[in-house]
Amino acid sequence: MAVFKSLLNNDVKTTKSILNQLVDIVREDVSGSNSRKSYEVFVTSSYGPGVTSSLYQTVFDQDFSLQTSNSLFDITFGFYPESTEAKEPTTAPGAFITEDTAGKRRYKHTSLMMREKQDIYKQFAATLLGNPTAVFKAPYSMDTSTTVGNINAALFISLHRLFVRDGIKRETFAMRMNYHINNALGTGGTFTDNLFQIMGNTERIYTDFGSSTNRPTAVGGEVGNIVYASDTSQVVGLIFYDHGTIVLDVEKVFSKTDIGHGKIDAMTAAASSGSAGSVYSAAGAIPRGKALFGPPLKTAGGALTFGANGPGDATIPASAITAGGTMWPYFWTSGSIDNIVDHICVTRFGSDAGTAITFQNATEINSTIYFIRAQPDEFNYSSNPTYVASNGQIIVTDDSVNSLSKPFSYITTVGLYGDYDDLLAVAKVSRPIEKNDEKDLTIRVRLDF
Repeated sequence: MAVFKSLLNNDVKTTKSILNQLVDIVREDVSGSNSRKSYEVFVTSSYGPGVTSSLYQTVFDQDFSLQTSNSLFDITFGFYPESTEAKEPTTAPGAFITEDTAGKRRYKHTSLMMREKQDIYKQFAATLLGNPTAVFKAPYSMDTSTTVGNINAALFISLHRLFVRDGIKRETFAMRMNYHINNALGTGGTFTDNLFQIMGNTERIYTDFGSSTNRPTAVGGEVGNIVYASDTSQVVGLIFYDHGTIVLDVEKVFSKTDIGHGKIDAMTAAASSGSAGSVYSAAGAIPRGKALFGPPLKTAGGALTFGANGPGDATIPASAITAGGTMWPYFWTSGSIDNIVDHICVTRFGSDAGTAITFQNATEINSTIYFIRAQPDEFNYSSNPTYVASNGQIIVTDDSVNSLSKPFSYITTVGLYGDYDDLLAVAKVSRPIEKNDEKDLTIRVRLDF
């Protein structure tokens, strides 16, 4: 039976500790179509077949249809509303047309989701910076007197709490991404699709090295700068440790001059013939609701030109060509968010079993430690009926063998009770502990939460 003893103030101690765990996210989980989930929440008008896209995608650690899968992070893209790409009419193809009295901006049909891209940027700015009109800056700064360091085109990666726990440990974050995409220009002026293809090894490592030196704090918690590992003077983004959110400057982490080529979502009602585009591109036929991104022609002198038709091919509608070719800014303004995220996850991360993102999380453990003290004259007897025989003789002693035998007991369980004798917690020892009048015993009970 239980024996009760009150705990004094000096028998109770509270403490806090940090537990760190290493998290590795592999590339094949990021690039795989089965482990990356999209949400069809954006739908265009009835012109053509229309375009359906996500506002973000979620990456899982295995096939997301399985109940055992765990979501790793969300990934999306956004434009700063005051950036040149968002508000200047000279920036094709996402050219700004006008803004109505309600503040709603209109863009050419050759761009997609420009308003949504700006809303996403404002949402993250409101959460992390405390102001939806604020701009992310790398290196981190809240100085609005200059545009130096502005992140006008941001890639947002929000790591989920299951893996971030209470935050990311400083100077443990690193990620690998391809800086370049493969050359799209082939022989004879033809182009090879490279927007959604697995690329070669042009990777760079981005890390938060040096973030422990300067520890600024924003509305979203502690902030650190993300730098290029081979040249730490190049600050390419921000990391918000408490939120587990990474903000990367697209103009810095990816080459701006690479030529892209391939089919993307578009507001097109006409389709090309089966042979259209095959002269210069592996894209082949261009269906309704798609457009050919990239320069279709190469002159004899080697210069890239933009036009509606390939050599000797007059079957491609002009509306099915997205004039541009260089990844910046054309792909980021003309592609849907699904196009952009698919390109990044497949082309920039790669698909092998190597590490894409790694960090150490931090779990704050609040502990209350109870010191259960059993002095020599305490807890040497038990009120359990099985402790004595029918004649009152203590079973664990035998006077016929040794008249000096003393009673003893075995401690197996410690119960913690509240002020009203309610059992609140039970602690079991790994093996019974013998207690007699020659032992001064202390059992430590630790409650973590």
